[in-house]
Amino acid sequence: MDWIVTRISSSVELWIAWAVSVALASGVQGIAQYFSLMILVPPDKMKKEPVPHPFQFIDPLAIPLFLITGWGWAKQYRISSGDPLGDNRLYRFIYCLAAPIGNLALAGIIATLYTTILPSTVFRLAITINCYVAAANLVIPIPPFSLGKGLSALAGITFSKAAELSIGLAFSLGALLAYMREPFFPYKTIQESGEFILRLLI
Repeated sequence: MDWIVTRISSSVELWIAWAVSVALASGVQGIAQYFSLMILVPPDKMKKEPVPHPFQFIDPLAIPLFLITGWGWAKQYRISSGDPLGDNRLYRFIYCLAAPIGNLALAGIIATLYTTILPSTVFRLAITINCYVAAANLVIPIPPFSLGKGLSALAGITFSKAAELSIGLAFSLGALLAYMREPFFPYKTIQESGEFILRLLI
């Protein structure tokens, strides 16, 4: 298994590209959720929200996992004008899944630039991280990942912040253990899923 940390360790340029890619991958998740509200909620039921800043969705607790594996989770977009989704569990599920769909869209845009204009290693890393993040958030069925949040909303289950924190830390510690020893599920599976998406794009 080719870990992200081993890919970037020998290049200052790739370290910078990694940081920018993580910021973009996290930011696009929140922005995708913001725009999903424009589709899901009628205009008369939602006050106008300011377009969010991409960097506000970076979760510092996910940084170790991003560093080792290239994937992680982002902070969810928080609506400031109440709860326009109400009790509609299906809409809440779609709202959560909008985050990794945003990663796929961004990966597709960057892949177009990569294959037509600028086939650089920096672009390649950005595409890879967004593919990995999309795969992780569409595969892992527990919070703080998007599918987990969506399934929880669909089932009407609420995970506490402490529970999400514990799960996130467990994934980070597991990644460190897998990196030091031998890759095991789900780390290898998620990378393979991300690489499959990557091959579809470039």
